[in-house]
Amino acid sequence: MKKILVVLMALSALALVGCAKKQAKKNIGIVQQMNHNSLNTISDAIKAQLAALGYNESNSVITFKQGDNDMTTLSQIVDEYVNNGADIIIPIATKAANAALSAADNGIPVVFAACSDPVGSKLLVNMAAPEGNVTGTSNAIQADKNLDFALTVNPNLKKIGFIHTSGEANAQSTINMAIAYADKIGLAYKDCTIDDVSAIAETVKLMYDDGCRAVFLPNDNKLAAHGNMAILASACLEYKLPLYCGADSQVEDGGFANVGITYSDLGKETANMADRILKGAKVADVPVKVFNRPEELKLFVNPDTLKALGITLSADITGADNYILVKPTN
Repeated sequence: MKKILVVLMALSALALVGCAKKQAKKNIGIVQQMNHNSLNTISDAIKAQLAALGYNESNSVITFKQGDNDMTTLSQIVDEYVNNGADIIIPIATKAANAALSAADNGIPVVFAACSDPVGSKLLVNMAAPEGNVTGTSNAIQADKNLDFALTVNPNLKKIGFIHTSGEANAQSTINMAIAYADKIGLAYKDCTIDDVSAIAETVKLMYDDGCRAVFLPNDNKLAAHGNMAILASACLEYKLPLYCGADSQVEDGGFANVGITYSDLGKETANMADRILKGAKVADVPVKVFNRPEELKLFVNPDTLKALGITLSADITGADNYILVKPTN
């Protein structure tokens, strides 16, 4: 009888160990604002780096969903992750990060990716010592360096067009920086905010007719959507307007050039930060990573667009270590 009792106790202990192992699986929820090349590059890099760090089916549950750029849908996804016991939530882009704040309020760490202005978007206050269970990576857009490059390509450029959609806080923040810098260097501009993407081609014509000879597109998620980027890039080519972009992936989708970071690097670092927190680091000890150091910046150029525009870049530009010809998506 005693032997039977010992065996039963041993089996119970094994069962408890088995349950503990099951409970030890990390529950990771990734919520992407919408489907387009820039954000897809980031999410692919996050998932690849998590796998490289050892997160797999045996020790973790990784769920990925997109929110179609709709706040209600994004909030529903976050609520689902919270209800399913997420250990961490990784939102991609600013609107998704704002939706994830409700999870942070419930004690779940949030590590955002690609939020260009975390403070202005009210995700946190102190990027060096993040509060409220929220940290992440910032894709601070180099508006000044993109405008400088536009003037390098065309020293006679007198006026540039800014195009973005309403309701995109990250895009508006970048446009504000672009306007401030244009004012500083004496470059005239036409700031065009559109509510409906059906007005893209019409807006490009309006900018051209108003004397703009180049266009700057910030990190605008609506316009970065593949179909919209194709329309914008095509309209700019029709009027021989170089389209300077806020992301390397926008260049892949038909834009002319971007001075910025590699989005796959940003996704990889986001995963590294999430890993640190999952392994016990306090969110406050994982500062927001801003990709803006000179060594992190590249010059991305679309070779097809370059040829179509008839632009010749100097050997100083094409021979630089940071010069990258992207592979066009079309």
